[in-house]
Amino acid sequence: MTRWVSRQLPELLSSWVGLVERRRWAVIGLSLLAGAGATYYAASHLRLDMDTRDMMSAELPWRRLDIDYSNAFPQYQDNILIVLEAAAPDAALDAARLLTVRLRQHPKLFPFVSHPPSLPYLRRQALLFLEPEDLQTLADRLAEAQPLLARLGADPSLRGLWALLQEAAATGVSRPTPLLAGIDRALRELDTGGPAPFSWQRLLAGEETDKLPYREFVLTRPHLDFGRTLPASDSVALLEELARDPALKRWGVRMRLTGDVMLAHEQVAGLAREMGPVLLLTLTLVVLVLILGLRSGRLVAHVAVTLICSLALTSCLAAATVESLNAISVTFAVLYLGLGVDFGIHYCLRCRELLDEPGGSARNGMRHPPGVAEALCTAAGDTGGALFLCALTTAAGFYAFTFTDYRGIVELGWIAGSGMFVCLAMTLTLLPALIAAFPPAPVPASTAFPPRLPTWLLTLPERRARWFCGAGLVLGAIALAGCLQWRFDYDLLNLQDSRDESVQVLRELLHAGEPAWPLVVVTENAEDARTVQRRLEALPEIERVASVEDFVPADADARLPIIEAIDLLAGGVLAAKRRPPPSKQEQRQALATFVRAACQGGTSASAALSEWFSASSCERLQRLGALPEAERDRHLATLQESLLGLLPGRIEALREALLAAPPTAIEELPPALRSLWITADGRRLVHVYPAADSRRGSAPHALVEKLQALEPRIVGFPVISVEAGNSVQYAFGQALFLAVLAIAILLPLLLERRRDALLVLLPLGLAAGLTGTAGALLDVPLNFTNVIALPLLFGIGIDNAIHVTHRFRRLGGRQPLLGTCAARGVQLSALTTAASAGTLLLVNHAGVVSLGKLLAMGILLSLFCTLTVLPGLLRVFAPPRERSARADG
Repeated sequence: MTRWVSRQLPELLSSWVGLVERRRWAVIGLSLLAGAGATYYAASHLRLDMDTRDMMSAELPWRRLDIDYSNAFPQYQDNILIVLEAAAPDAALDAARLLTVRLRQHPKLFPFVSHPPSLPYLRRQALLFLEPEDLQTLADRLAEAQPLLARLGADPSLRGLWALLQEAAATGVSRPTPLLAGIDRALRELDTGGPAPFSWQRLLAGEETDKLPYREFVLTRPHLDFGRTLPASDSVALLEELARDPALKRWGVRMRLTGDVMLAHEQVAGLAREMGPVLLLTLTLVVLVLILGLRSGRLVAHVAVTLICSLALTSCLAAATVESLNAISVTFAVLYLGLGVDFGIHYCLRCRELLDEPGGSARNGMRHPPGVAEALCTAAGDTGGALFLCALTTAAGFYAFTFTDYRGIVELGWIAGSGMFVCLAMTLTLLPALIAAFPPAPVPASTAFPPRLPTWLLTLPERRARWFCGAGLVLGAIALAGCLQWRFDYDLLNLQDSRDESVQVLRELLHAGEPAWPLVVVTENAEDARTVQRRLEALPEIERVASVEDFVPADADARLPIIEAIDLLAGGVLAAKRRPPPSKQEQRQALATFVRAACQGGTSASAALSEWFSASSCERLQRLGALPEAERDRHLATLQESLLGLLPGRIEALREALLAAPPTAIEELPPALRSLWITADGRRLVHVYPAADSRRGSAPHALVEKLQALEPRIVGFPVISVEAGNSVQYAFGQALFLAVLAIAILLPLLLERRRDALLVLLPLGLAAGLTGTAGALLDVPLNFTNVIALPLLFGIGIDNAIHVTHRFRRLGGRQPLLGTCAARGVQLSALTTAASAGTLLLVNHAGVVSLGKLLAMGILLSLFCTLTVLPGLLRVFAPPRERSARADG
């Protein structure tokens, strides 16, 4: 095998390229035709599947639990969480109820909509879920507010409000501070035109402080079309339209979206928006570097055409074998271009070197300037063996990924691995034919890029080989200690663009201690659910545990007498018939009467009323009364909406709550509520809400481990994040181990000297360790996104080492290794890939930026080890005869 690779293969490839050169036009035509056909087939058969649910093997324990949960309660999967925020709790509540009604009018776009407080059952039983002492406090406050409810219940207008205040002042009641503060705030907001809804819920419940903002949550499951790049685009468009609904804006409600669907939607939309300009910049930089390195626009065009045809054929292979690309395997194109361009670079640089060298090439004992045909054949013989080894080892590295449980990288490994052989075949077929048909013009060697360094610097790694080997050993020890500190970031939010609304909302919810996503346990029956609930409630890390039994009010008998007392006290008032709404003229007249009483005084009642209002409020009331009629009517309508717009909802909610008739068993709950917690076969869902401190920073990892030890069936977003991270780490660790093992077996069989296999792997291992150390020091942890850079860095590293080693053996000491086209090819390849990685830093996406950083660090460190440590190793471990030849040279 070694003899065939080192001697027979170069001759075979040289003969093959000679045949290609003679039939160049036929080769070009057939290759372009095949590329066009492959492009058509791939475009018509290859699809993009952005559904990330099946990225991991369904046989993993946590995936089986997640699949079982999804099958049992499909309504909780692929959700958008709508967060409604307002300055008043009743504003957020009424907005959530209105939005729920609107969304249920579009069942195709939103097959599942859940806002529990909107369910008629929970509206009727609301008072039964209060603690008896809290319910009694509410009853006392309603008794005090009975006159207010009687007046405003019959006349919920400014006319009724002004009359109520005048009557209250006349009867000598205590100062209604919250209501007066609300009026003052509403009058101030008239100047800005913004809403200032007064919370009657806070007034009746006796809340002393504002909780800003008040939040209500509506959980929806949108329709997803995975045949589109943005599967939820239609549903999101409707939500954006509803967010502009005047009915929501009149209460000052802010609607924001988060949830797993929105996180994915904004992530893909942001990448689609920004990757176009970034890719254009990447292409520009790569082409510029190639033009400088190859010193020929024609050669760059030849390499580009070859890559495009190779990519088309590989895409056709993907369409025929895997049919669809997922979020991981779609990156094969980036990996393919990064590795495939190396083949063309090394071949073209050797051709360039042969065509431009003053003395020509040696063939049949004669020296003469080579022609294009001879240069093509000689370059194939000189580089073909190294290219074959690179393709074989890189493919073996990619194929190792097919043995993992991570479906995303299984497909990536198969496509990219097979693509290496396609690229090798096209590099030694189409590329020579293009060069033969359109040869490059000769250029002076002095224009080489990267620029040629002084001879003393080029020979330094070989002259001071032992120093460089010793430095490599020291760096290896440092790298071994440093890379052990390299961590994996399990937090999926750290991969998102921090400007995305879904990310901002979720971080705010976590910081505020709001339960965004609960952990869940699917239990077998009622007794099992009760056991799980009791066991998990005992943990200090758990804030509360919910199950369907919580919807059957406990100790209802202790609450029903209080509710009956409230009904006797306020039931008739709430059911009173309303007066007809006042006309505009009546509103104006009521305002004028009230302004005279509150701001001008005169009687004892007026004096008491005027004491309630500040000078600024009186001034605003008088200014309002002096406005032109049209403007005054508009401001009065705004003022009424701010002060009384939320009152009818509270009266209706209280009226419904007084009809409480508690169920005595789960079976009496309405089906719409039971189906959220119980399956048809009797299994029950338990929701587990961790405490706020357990959901922040690195705490979720420890929390998940503790909960899994106590309840192995637990699943949910935090569990999936941790377990998916563990699975990804294991999959890549397993794949890299298999890749190194496969390459360690192949290299001794294919390289001329078996010890060269170890010499090739040592710099690669050193570069990997240094990359991990740099990642730990610069705080660039591994994550779900940048982990796909590992196969690319592995492929680049092994290819570079093979090219340098292959060239070292063929030189035989005739010239410095770092002055050859192989070394220049390694540098040029690194520069092109680094340029691509550098542009990723411009994307406002943390995951992509981390990918760019990791690629840039890994490429530069791999280049450093290949051009410094590897030449020293080759020199130190060279046979005595070769060391003597190099010393003489």
